[in-house]
This record gives sequence, structure tokens and C-alpha cells, in this order.
Amino acid sequence: MPYQPEQFRKWNKVGAPRAIDRCITQTTSGRFKVQIWDGEKKQYIGVYEYISDAKEARDKFEAEMRPVDGRTMRKR
Repeated sequence: MPYQPEQFRKWNKVGAPRAIDRCITQTTSGRFKVQIWDGEKKQYIGVYEYISDAKEARDKFEAEMRPVDGRTMRKR
């Protein structure tokens, strides 16, 4: 659209999941889904019951990922 009212620029996509923490979103059932962008594509890590478990899984995956020249060392 060439013209968008100011109110449209403030909104996110309709129905988009709201991020609870970096790379963590809450599902409709109340669980926590972890997905990480690795520089090439989005990596699905898993769905966890507690936010502490989700943060732990995210941190563990990021520690293994360590990008080199914009590419990841780990492939899934």
C-alpha cells in the first residue's frame, strides 16, 4: 500500500504471537515455544511447560551455535 495511516504503522501483524523473552513465545495452551534464527533459517528447539526450561534450552542451543562469518557451525 502506498499510503498507510499512522495507526497501521504501530500495529504488529494481527494474531502474531507475542514474545515473552528473546526467541520465546507463549502458545495458546500456555506452554512456551523456543525458535531461534541461526542466520540461515529459523530453528525449532521445542515446547516447554515452564519458562525456566525454555530459557535453559535456548541458552544451551545458542552456546553450541556460535556463528562464524555469518554461518553456523552446527547443522540440525
